[in-house]
Amino acid sequence: MSKAVHPLVETLIIGGGPAGLATALGLARARRQVILFDSGKYRNWHVSHMHNVSTNADGIFEATDAAGETWRGKTLVLATGVTDNMPDLPGYKECWESCKIYHCLYCHGYEDSDCASAGIIAAFGLTSDAHLAAQFAGKVVVYTNGSEELAQQVQELVKNNPKITTDTRPIEALIKESDADGEPGIKLGASDSAPAETVSHRFFVHAPDALANVSFAKSLGLELSPNGAEIKTTAPFNATNVPGCYAVGDVGSPLKAVSQAMALGSVAAAGVTTNLF
Repeated sequence: MSKAVHPLVETLIIGGGPAGLATALGLARARRQVILFDSGKYRNWHVSHMHNVSTNADGIFEATDAAGETWRGKTLVLATGVTDNMPDLPGYKECWESCKIYHCLYCHGYEDSDCASAGIIAAFGLTSDAHLAAQFAGKVVVYTNGSEELAQQVQELVKNNPKITTDTRPIEALIKESDADGEPGIKLGASDSAPAETVSHRFFVHAPDALANVSFAKSLGLELSPNGAEIKTTAPFNATNVPGCYAVGDVGSPLKAVSQAMALGSVAAAGVTTNLF
């Protein structure tokens, strides 16, 4: 039995997160025809609440849904987000999904103000967040997983802040709940200068690499950033290199935050509307 091919509409939006919804809202208010596809899977599915948020050859795009039906649009908006590439470290995924690791200290951290300590996992990508973490914690330890060179780089960056220290012992694992208070911990191996032990902190800081969710759209020939974390776009409407195609939210910007995604979606809606005249 052949699958349905639906009538042509003005815009197809792939992704129903903040950016996709904001784009759809803007287009709806401009009385444009929109079909929005949403998988129900989101990058921040594991969080209970958000901070910092005030509440192509013929010029036609085709999208095939999970039921095999085809939808056609004059324009296309990609709001598919990114996938975080977790480091190969035992316990990392469990700590990430239980919000024990903060990837952005402007999104998280304030609620833990005046806590005893925080840990920076610098071994899997140098972070510049040590100074900011020290705004919330009485002590900040930067873990370099055996790298003395990385420890020296960090020490040079934070030498004027006595609250920040480095630890070069090898990292063996992260632990979701390592003490009676349920705080996460880091399991360290022995080094020449310190024994093996598990150290607890209120929270850890690390931002894993991100990859743009565009594998389904390879045929479009979209240009990506050098690290593959987002689609290259042009301001102000976040147009891609493919005429009539826009990328919004995390998949279309190196600044990955909910408020930014909503703003980009709203602006892109204006660009799409103009394109349709």
